[in-house]
Amino acid sequence: MNIGAVVKAISGLGSVAQGVSGLFGHKKKGASTQTNPADSANPYYSQIPEKALPYYQPYMEAGKSAMGNLATEYGRMTNNPEDLYNKFGSGYKQSAGYQTRLQSALQAAQNASAAGGMLGTPQYQQQAAQIANDMSAKDYEDYLNHILGIYGGGIQGQQGIENQGYDASKAYANLLGNAISAQGQNAYAGQAGQNAAQAAQNQQNQQNRAQSWGNIYGGLDLGGKALIEYLNKNNDKEKASSMPSTYDWSSMYGGQK
Repeated sequence: MNIGAVVKAISGLGSVAQGVSGLFGHKKKGASTQTNPADSANPYYSQIPEKALPYYQPYMEAGKSAMGNLATEYGRMTNNPEDLYNKFGSGYKQSAGYQTRLQSALQAAQNASAAGGMLGTPQYQQQAAQIANDMSAKDYEDYLNHILGIYGGGIQGQQGIENQGYDASKAYANLLGNAISAQGQNAYAGQAGQNAAQAAQNQQNQQNRAQSWGNIYGGLDLGGKALIEYLNKNNDKEKASSMPSTYDWSSMYGGQK
């Protein structure tokens, strides 16, 4: 027996075995087993709303309450301003210096009338009544202006609180939107990376399969040549000549390479 031919035949079988092992014996870990970076980052983004809410919530709640108060007051102003005016007026009381100022004005009018010989006349009485009426109206007007000033300050204060609440709500909404947007971008980038890695792995798998089939074809071809050589060496040239020097083993598999 020709030892060299046997060795070649065995080498051919070894190549075939290597090719079969490459096809079925090992599975490469694909990109699907890798961790998506977005899955690692998104839990941190998910914590942002909960962690940030305590800093915004007091202003949002205060703004919501102020908005309700303003809606009520604006409704009273537009729907029934007379009722609001009467409510303010119902609390009127003479100011602390009203009587002192009134008496001073009446005394001055009395002195003037006495000097002109008009004291005690109807004209004097009318003048004194007009002075008292004017001073009472002035005192009431000063009261209303004071009350309306306080009321207006309250409205402005409520408006300021509402604005703060709106700004806090807007900032918090932007924060939520940015966190969600970042999660979306991470998910997109992570999936794109996985897709690229999977495509590269698929290409590598195709190359590995091609190499495995090459090993099989090469091994079968090497084994066939070794068999021909063996027959020739053993004076069986008739059988050897009937065998092809090369054989398209891939035809057995539909020409798959």
